[in-house]
Parts: sequence; structure tokens; C-alpha cells
Amino acid sequence: MAKLSDRYAIPADGSHHAVPQDFDVNFNWDYDDGRATMIGLYRKGIEMQWDAETRIDWSQELDEDNPEQLPEEMLPICGMPAYESMSRQEKAKVRRHFQAWQISQFMQGEQGALICAAKVVTQVPDVDSKFYASPR
Repeated sequence: MAKLSDRYAIPADGSHHAVPQDFDVNFNWDYDDGRATMIGLYRKGIEMQWDAETRIDWSQELDEDNPEQLPEEMLPICGMPAYESMSRQEKAKVRRHFQAWQISQFMQGEQGALICAAKVVTQVPDVDSKFYASPR
């Protein structure tokens, strides 16, 4: 069976990442050994939210010049003289880079949310407390 880490586009620099605070939250990116429950939870999350294997029509052709099929007006530099003077290929390259940047911003935001959620969960002493809402 292939390791989950073999699917990473960019290898992680080790399997742990510490986030210092008044307390530490440690991320262990190695889900292979003894993590069947975690993988099951991950699969359940995918099924309950979105599953790229079932919810994306992979038979559609990808427009390499505009992968997200966004209108040109979505580019912040659209209409500027420097952009308008570019060739079709140059504009396509700008569009691809801009769309890649947008996706990376989303990913970084999700990672930040993960860190915040982990810090909150670390502060809660037990499972029952996670479901208790204290009055304000």
C-alpha cells in the first residue's frame, strides 16, 4: 500500500511542525502508521463536503490559457496599457500565474484556519467540554 505522503505535491520538511504559543500545538503530517481512525475521519469529511473523484467532471478539457475559465476582467491589471500591449501568450501566462496565486492564497488561509482550530482544541480539556457552550 502506498504511503499517504507519496501523494504530496511538495514533500514536507519532516513529519512534525510546531506552532509556539503559551502552549504548543504540534502537527504530525505522517498519517501512515496507526492512523486508520484519522484516515476514516478524513474520508468521512471528504464525502460530507466534496470529493474531487466524484464531484468533478474529469472528462472536460482544460483550457491551459484560462484554467479557471474566469473572464479577463477579473485580472487586476486588465485594461492597463502594459497588459493590453501583451501578446495572447503573454496574457495567458499572466492569467495562469494570477489564478495559481489565488489558489495558493486560499490554501494558506485554510492552513491558518487549521492552526487556529488546533489551538482551540488543544485548550479544551476533554471531549465533553468541546460540546459545552458557556453562557456569556
